[in-house]
Amino acid sequence: MNIIILGKTNVGKTPFTELLQNEMLKTLPKDKINIISASKWVKNIYNRPENLTKEEYVKDISAFSIRMLKDNQDLDYNAIYNSLRWTGINIIDGIRNPYTFNRIFNPNEDKVLIINKINDIREFSSFDKGVDVIQYNINWLISVGLMEMSNLKTINYLENIEAEFNIKDIVGEIL
Repeated sequence: MNIIILGKTNVGKTPFTELLQNEMLKTLPKDKINIISASKWVKNIYNRPENLTKEEYVKDISAFSIRMLKDNQDLDYNAIYNSLRWTGINIIDGIRNPYTFNRIFNPNEDKVLIINKINDIREFSSFDKGVDVIQYNINWLISVGLMEMSNLKTINYLENIEAEFNIKDIVGEIL
């Protein structure tokens, strides 16, 4: 089974993934949980220019990702697919490419957790807007009966996801 953590840049996907993993380790052996970063492929090949602000970095790496995917649309898919384990649970942190999501996601068995920070007024990159497309796709799958609503959990928080949600309850809901 895959648990796919979705959300735009800097909403807390990676810290949430770590919380989820730590909670799951209370009941599952470590070798049954596989963490996959959907952005690792680009971070491995991107040369970050010096002196970029956080916002400039996000824009630059997003533009770089899109350029790389134009040359090879399977880069992120291959990186994720090659990291999957076929037993246990894969927690995939941060898919933003709808093409890749649709190829990885099995609506009959996989779970999706969408993280939204309420009142987040930042302007998001084109790459981040892929999350909106994925959400639309998930809603369509649910509306036509191709996915169970129980396979989707949306987490809307204001300031601190740890303080506003009980991770033990979330794990109980998705497993």
